[in-house]
Amino acid sequence: MKTVIMYDTMTENGLSLNSPELMQFLNQKVEIVVSSVEQKKIERNKRLRKLAGCLSDEDAKIFEEALAECRTINYEAWK
Repeated sequence: MKTVIMYDTMTENGLSLNSPELMQFLNQKVEIVVSSVEQKKIERNKRLRKLAGCLSDEDAKIFEEALAECRTINYEAWK
């Protein structure tokens, strides 16, 4: 299933969904979902924060130092 996300402004005359991107769905039934962009961004950010979690400043520093050490590994010296 392919999804096309489009951003437009709702007017008194509704939406005009004429777009070359939509031609791939010609003569097919499609689902149309309309939501406020601001609300969608808020919900997406909440979901991302919930999945990602948060690092304390101390944990972030430890993580940063570990990454720096990884960059200095000489992979060619491995056996």
